[in-house]
Amino acid sequence: MKKCNNCNNFINDEAEFCPFCGKKQEGQVETPQANFLSNQNANNMGVSAPIAATPEPQVNGEQAASEVTNTYSNQVQNPAPANPQPAYGNQDEQRVNNNQNQKKKPIVPIVIVLVLIAAIAYIVIKKPFSQKEELSNFSSDKIIRVLNNGKFGYINLEGKVIVEPKYEYASDFNGNYAAILDNKEIIDTKGNVVRKYENEIEIESETGNWIIDGRLYDKSLKPLTQEGIKVSKKSSLLIKQHYLKWESADGKKAGIMTKDGKITYTADLQDGDYFDYTQSDVRSSYLTERYCIVRVEDKRAIVSCDTGKVVYDFTDSRIEDEDNNIFEIHDSNYDFVKRIYAANDQIAYETTDENGRIDIYAKGYISIYDSKNYNYKYLDVNSKKFVNYSTIKKEEKIDKWEEYTKMKRQNNNGKIGIVKGEAVVVPYEWNEIEYIDLYVYKYLESKGKPYVIGRKDEKSYLINTKTGKSEREINTDYLSQKTESDFIAYADNDTDEEYFYNLVTGKQEKFPKDMVFWGANYYERYVRIETKDTYLYYNDECELIYTGQKNK
Repeated sequence: MKKCNNCNNFINDEAEFCPFCGKKQEGQVETPQANFLSNQNANNMGVSAPIAATPEPQVNGEQAASEVTNTYSNQVQNPAPANPQPAYGNQDEQRVNNNQNQKKKPIVPIVIVLVLIAAIAYIVIKKPFSQKEELSNFSSDKIIRVLNNGKFGYINLEGKVIVEPKYEYASDFNGNYAAILDNKEIIDTKGNVVRKYENEIEIESETGNWIIDGRLYDKSLKPLTQEGIKVSKKSSLLIKQHYLKWESADGKKAGIMTKDGKITYTADLQDGDYFDYTQSDVRSSYLTERYCIVRVEDKRAIVSCDTGKVVYDFTDSRIEDEDNNIFEIHDSNYDFVKRIYAANDQIAYETTDENGRIDIYAKGYISIYDSKNYNYKYLDVNSKKFVNYSTIKKEEKIDKWEEYTKMKRQNNNGKIGIVKGEAVVVPYEWNEIEYIDLYVYKYLESKGKPYVIGRKDEKSYLINTKTGKSEREINTDYLSQKTESDFIAYADNDTDEEYFYNLVTGKQEKFPKDMVFWGANYYERYVRIETKDTYLYYNDECELIYTGQKNK
């Protein structure tokens, strides 16, 4: 680790820009691309190995809710003992990312790259994903942002230059438009300027909507909010933000809105009143509601982000988020008053037991640790009645791939197959079967290649779920999927040569020998590889379509 030469925070040795202050680091090659890396890119640099499924951890005699991984292996879970014991750990689901970056050959340490996008011109760009246009990023007329000598430009999938690299700072295309920060303008797919902006511009990552000078627009630049309402996005390193903040031009109203522009909460303000909100960090998969702490001047309340219902009225007391819609109330001296859990637009439970705790136990149930009697109680949140834990049925987490395809993996005498209803779709002959990321699977399905990955005899296979047959054998025991990309990567068992492979075209290419560490970035239908001196762009035919030089 090194220190930023401006703010003195510790940052990665390879960082060219400080993620805290945005300052370019001395002695680093200037690559503005760093400021536009999406979470997907940061998570997918280099060759990674998929994670095999592991048994759910045992917590107090009950299995903790654990997110199902994409790899299914033949492992036996130990039954829970009959009587649960008091637990002090969080019973929320434990996140497992099936795209952790590690290589089988050679072994590379798992590296978690956290990229905070600098506040240069107040823009954050992440590749958008919209349910309505979920396959649009795979379109044949896709436009690719390229970097050459420190300048951004655009090409198509054949490598034809659409806009020559000439911009210092520019976003990826969001639908048919891209933001050019140099001149505060938005261009179309032909490079024509379609509009200007004055101060701020941002692409909202979940919806692909634009926030331009405080107004919300959809992907096609159609306004979603009225004039006179200023919209802003709260930034947080730790909590994923699901809502937007808004305020009226006259300063008399402010509140919370969805990312599609629906106002859910409105606060009436006096002249100059301060307004803000803090969203509870909801981590449990059992929860669908979200509550927040609303602050108006020095008073605070707990409000439903979804309905705007005030469930704990404004008070001078301090309110702190304990995660999962659990809050602590403190008096003016910061002494503990009580702990509350919000659900169904009301206070579902509250306690004055400072040393106790509340945990999400199952869908519709919480566990309550009583520190005075050293025992646990279980509350049905809907009826507000205590129940015996043995009567609570923990719902299995629904796998989105299985929900969509109506298929699921199944073990038969130690071998894995896939069934659809009573029918066996993929025969029981595999040691492991790994689902393809659902977003990518839908694209593969549209191309007649609805694959899953099978493993046996230290080799990997692409299995067509419609025919149940293997269509490609790959000499590796690890195929590394890349989030939201139709590319995979692997290292050959015999030669240790490393390749990137396209699931649709069946084409592959070796990684360049001079590729820098974390130098591969995977997208829909193309790959960008960074070497010591260049940026190399390959399309889904694994053809080199553009070479950009690094800024000397």
